[in-house]
Amino acid sequence: MPPIVNVSELANEVADEIGFDVSHVRPRDQLFFSGFDLALWVAGTLLSSFFIGYLKGIQKGAEKLGERSVDALVERFEQLRSRFRNSDPLDQKALRKDVAALMDEMQDVVHQVPRLQAATAFAEEEQEMTRTLLELNFPADQGRLIAERTLGTIRRRWRW
Repeated sequence: MPPIVNVSELANEVADEIGFDVSHVRPRDQLFFSGFDLALWVAGTLLSSFFIGYLKGIQKGAEKLGERSVDALVERFEQLRSRFRNSDPLDQKALRKDVAALMDEMQDVVHQVPRLQAATAFAEEEQEMTRTLLELNFPADQGRLIAERTLGTIRRRWRW
């Protein structure tokens, strides 16, 4: 099995991919972030969404792994995504600590994710990420484009 992806490095790559597109994030959130902090926050949220989509996509073929373990992992990533979304943008120092802690926690969860190839996972990953971007106020067409673009980055690092 290849080495597990480094979540923090991957989040930085995704943040670079997102770049200036973060201007679509809800105005109340962007007032308190630096450009890169905002992109990293969006990247962490997207990575959580990617893994939720991946796990939902492999769920049908995961009987031999035990459905409960996949359900538990989906729940952990949903909790992580929720915590990213609920970070307090008013306190940048605390936000940086929160994002760093969440990245560490996500890294621990990633080690438990089964690495299976499943065509259905591709569609689920993209749907989860696009839905997340829409919830963050990105326009639909741009949300799909960013999801496709960042999925390329994530898949290059995650797939074997």
